[in-house]
Amino acid sequence: MGTNDYYKENAKSFILDTMDADMSEQYKNFLKFMPKKGKILDLGCGSGRDSLYFQNLGYDCIAVDPIDEFLEHAKSIGVKKVLKGTAEELDFNKEFDGIWASASLLHVKSKDLNDVLKKCAKALKKNGVFYCSFKYGTFEGERTERYYVDQTESSILSYIKDTGLEFALVNMSDDVRENRTDRWLNAILVKTK
Repeated sequence: MGTNDYYKENAKSFILDTMDADMSEQYKNFLKFMPKKGKILDLGCGSGRDSLYFQNLGYDCIAVDPIDEFLEHAKSIGVKKVLKGTAEELDFNKEFDGIWASASLLHVKSKDLNDVLKKCAKALKKNGVFYCSFKYGTFEGERTERYYVDQTESSILSYIKDTGLEFALVNMSDDVRENRTDRWLNAILVKTK
């Protein structure tokens, strides 16, 4: 079973597991770099939780995900703009003030991650801000029926090479879902070129 197949089969439980997760600390860190009322791409939107949050604050937010069940749920909770697609298919040019990729790029194979980050950088306006999060560690491979690439502060540096993105903030956090013990690497990058 591939990662997308896993999410299709487990969409309801994933939505229940993540919908009420408290992302306030990461929202705050991201939004302090964002212009008011800017345009955000929620890349790998999952339940639509974050898209709805940004939309309710007045941001122009587009929710993107390859899983129909997630896009349907996002629409059902009031997310206005949804688009089916993957990070690998991203094809925007200087359109967004911010990209929010919460626990989504961790499923991109390491051989493709630099290219995906370049596509993200291309989609951002100059000085655009990019949030991404990964499980903390050095593991790469199948885990719980999904493909993961974990990251550390040093390993992620190799993937942002030649992207035009630079670190603005990196922090570690505990998992915000109930009964979870994972550690997370949260990175905020800014497009400097």
